Amino acid sequence: MAFEGTTAKVADRLSQSVLSVHNLAELIRNTSPIQANAKLPKELLAKASSIKNTGVLLQQMPGVIAALDAHSDKSLVSFSELETILSLLNQQTNADKQSNP
Repeated sequence: MAFEGTTAKVADRLSQSVLSVHNLAELIRNTSPIQANAKLPKELLAKASSIKNTGVLLQQMPGVIAALDAHSDKSLVSFSELETILSLLNQQTNADKQSNP
């Protein structure tokens, strides 16, 4: 499929993002508040819980993308089958019109 290379690149970038956010969340989790205050800007520290939640969502993202990809592939197969059914119905309709003018 033409999108396999793109899908792999997106998955790789997502994995890198997940790892970065995970590492940041681990730093925040494993550091005392005093150490965290010294290492992180205040506005970033204020967003620590949002960053942690984002990390959880990003960890789930590859599975979501894989499920969406599988669903898209199934939809393409279904669309192909639907085209075949419509073609057969068209042929049947044309045959009926020719036999019953």
